[in-house]
Amino acid sequence: MQDLSTFSSHCGIQVSDLEASIEFYLGLGFTLQSRYQLPSGNGSNDHVAFLSFYGGLLELYQLSNDKPCHNVGRINHFAIKVDDLSHIQIKLKEKHIDILKGPKTLPFGCHGMQFLTIEGLDYERIEFKHFL
Repeated sequence: MQDLSTFSSHCGIQVSDLEASIEFYLGLGFTLQSRYQLPSGNGSNDHVAFLSFYGGLLELYQLSNDKPCHNVGRINHFAIKVDDLSHIQIKLKEKHIDILKGPKTLPFGCHGMQFLTIEGLDYERIEFKHFL
């Protein structure tokens, strides 16, 4: 398994059956890097899996309520690895771009990661992430 912090970007896709989706992508040659269970806030867990393929990283996640989140499609966001999340926050503030989510810390990678999410002009979600 490769440390998640070595990947510069990833694409997050909400799936309705995480196990079936993992098997599908493994069948295409992807490698399972890690899996997580995160509290959903409703007494159950959301499930997340990271798979790699030719240096790219795919995040598959199944929400406990199995509803697409935030009225967006199954491809929810793309992420960009940054060295300094606070610098990004300053730039966003200067440009009057609202932060939709975060900064928030999650247990992904060896020491965790922090991220924040913004929305582009066509409602695409853009995540800036920094591994701790």
